[in-house]
Amino acid sequence: MACQMMKNAKRTLIGAVAMMAAACAHAFEFEDAVPLTIGAMQRNARPSDIDVSLDGKTVTVAARLRNETHAWVKSGYYAYTPLFHRLGAGEEHDDKRFSGLTVAFDGTAIPLVAERRAFFLGKDVTGEVRAAGLDTLPSEERDPAQVARIKPQLGMKLEDGRDWEGFVSYSWVVPASPDSTGVMTIRYQALPQFSLEEVTSARFARLVEQHCGDAARVTQRLRAMETGSGQILVQRYVVPVSFMNRSPVKVSLSQPSPDWMGGQPLLSLACGLTSRDGAALPATGTIDDADAALSILVISRPAR
Repeated sequence: MACQMMKNAKRTLIGAVAMMAAACAHAFEFEDAVPLTIGAMQRNARPSDIDVSLDGKTVTVAARLRNETHAWVKSGYYAYTPLFHRLGAGEEHDDKRFSGLTVAFDGTAIPLVAERRAFFLGKDVTGEVRAAGLDTLPSEERDPAQVARIKPQLGMKLEDGRDWEGFVSYSWVVPASPDSTGVMTIRYQALPQFSLEEVTSARFARLVEQHCGDAARVTQRLRAMETGSGQILVQRYVVPVSFMNRSPVKVSLSQPSPDWMGGQPLLSLACGLTSRDGAALPATGTIDDADAALSILVISRPAR
């Protein structure tokens, strides 16, 4: 109950997170990212003009698909979560299904086929969990009596609705008419890694350097903003673009102020996009040879 109350107040109290009860500290001081992976089986429909935008937590990936043949072609795509746990009511990322994922082609919605599965120690136990009358996704709200119906797995008894991991995937097909060009747009709400960090800490320096920044120059710039000491809020977003065949990617970054955690965004960092001392928001640019995933660091002043 206390964790839930703190979660509701988080957007105004994140600056006091470190002083909250230890039982909820990890849920509020930091959470790991839950990255979405996107893949494709593209047949004669070549992607180009890749455009990625991050606006708050909303990720939009748009690409122009060209069918240069004289026949209809279909390209298949999929998106999936990592295996994920359910930790409890104090989680900010309490819903890891990416249920808000949408896909459109030239403005027309493309239907998605969703699949939900359960895993225990890497073993698919979807059938056993469903046979017990339970949803395949982990939750502390599962009836213990129903959980007890699941037969032991690998010699271990499942006792709680959080004892297994969940997995969700989505699939869709984009049809393209002969000699045509259209734009596919994928949109979803990201679940970023976030943490409160000391500006002078080794971890903060490491995060900056992982995004091709210079820790000393970034710290100097933050000091000029009167944020050079104490804690700052760091968010790391990962956007998958491997299915775009390493084409140049146009990137635009923006954050509302206050942001979704009540902080004031100050700087962003991304390899191949921003300067070594970071870029003010909003920021735009093109990454000519993008990696399989774009990693974007957003540095904010926490809510006070």
